Amino acid sequence: HISDCLITAISFRDIASFRDNRISAGVSGSTVIKELNLLSKVFDFAIREWGWAFENPVKQITKPKPGKPRERRITEEEYSALLCECDRTKHIAMKTILILAVETGMRQGELLGLQIENIDFDNCIAHLPNTKNGTSRDVPLSPAAHKALNGFIKAGSSGKVFCNWSNGDGFRSSFKRLCKRLSLQNFRFHDLRHEAASRLFEKGLNQFQVAAITGHKSLQSLQRYTHLRATDLVKLL
Repeated sequence: HISDCLITAISFRDIASFRDNRISAGVSGSTVIKELNLLSKVFDFAIREWGWAFENPVKQITKPKPGKPRERRITEEEYSALLCECDRTKHIAMKTILILAVETGMRQGELLGLQIENIDFDNCIAHLPNTKNGTSRDVPLSPAAHKALNGFIKAGSSGKVFCNWSNGDGFRSSFKRLCKRLSLQNFRFHDLRHEAASRLFEKGLNQFQVAAITGHKSLQSLQRYTHLRATDLVKLL
């Protein structure tokens, strides 16, 4: 939208038009905010590092309201159906990655990049040297996660745990086909990370312990991924 404009010629009207076009195209408010924040950093860099004398046009417009956070939690019936379908189609790699997602809260990219050499079966730890936040993280493996990994990885093998997919697009296509066969509506793989965080809280872990496992840097960000069932809270009361 603004790639043909000189940076010094871009006005707040251009940025506002960009915002409105993205919203009209059906892009969520949260995504547009992220895009505007990226643009704002470009202008700030030019002003701060290069000494360019102009105002940051992004800071002169009103950003859209972020969309409501997703509250989709997978039911036990849906989760069982996913695992059973993987068994039926003998897609053990997909079954293993689904179990790990629910048991550990690891992101899709972290799971697909997981290396066999970074798994400590004796101490039940999966080491992630590079995460989305730019830091390393040790993820504890639950008994279910440990069993799934131990049964999937062949003795003496090395490299990536999940070499079935060369990239994230290939994995997403496989996951979408799986959900389509089960007529699973309004469900994304990232929802399993939400589910994992919620289950950790329901097991009695506090917010700092859950953040250490999932890798969330802020408690506010963690709260968006956590949706506790009222029926489970009643039991605690």
